[in-house]
Parts: sequence; structure tokens; C-alpha cells
Amino acid sequence: MNIIEQIKSGNNNCFYEQYKTYRADFLAWASFKFSISAEDAKDIYQDVFIIFWRNINDGKLTHLSSDTKTYLYSIARHLILNFLKKHNRRSEEHTSELQSPYVISY
Repeated sequence: MNIIEQIKSGNNNCFYEQYKTYRADFLAWASFKFSISAEDAKDIYQDVFIIFWRNINDGKLTHLSSDTKTYLYSIARHLILNFLKKHNRRSEEHTSELQSPYVISY
């Protein structure tokens, strides 16, 4: 039985093993490659596995054309890029609030 079939049949140990297998490498990769905090990387990693689980149980993922790590990292990359866009947008909004277009002279 492959990973998807095992998870779909309720094998939580298989799912947890996948989670443990890639966690340390993922956290290092996400923090280094995208310069995000360890806490943000952990949150995103959990989101990756929620998506993985849902895709399997909703029938959206029936087989992998790549290895599991490649699939998980492609989800992660998408989530991280969206996170960075949101974070950057908030940063820009905050910065523009700090920069007044008016010059005050005394």
C-alpha cells in the first residue's frame, strides 16, 4: 500500500512519520531560503500537512507523480510566497503610515 492509500485508510502513524521525516529539513530550508522566522516556518509546515491531509481525504490527491518531499515542498513554496506577499504588504502599509507627506517646519 502506498502512502496515499495508507493515509486515506486511516493510518495515522504513516501520516505522523511523514510529518516527522521532513520537519527539521523543512524548517532549515524555509528559514534559510526565504528568511522567515522559525515560528513562521513551523506554522507554514503545519499548514502544508493540513493541505496534504485534506487533498488526500477529499480525493484531490490520488497518486504522486513525484516523491512526497517534492509534493510537500511545492505546497510549502506556494504558502511561503503568499505569506511573504502578505507580510510585505503589511510592512509597506505600516511604513507609509509612518512617512508623512507633510513637512512640518518651525
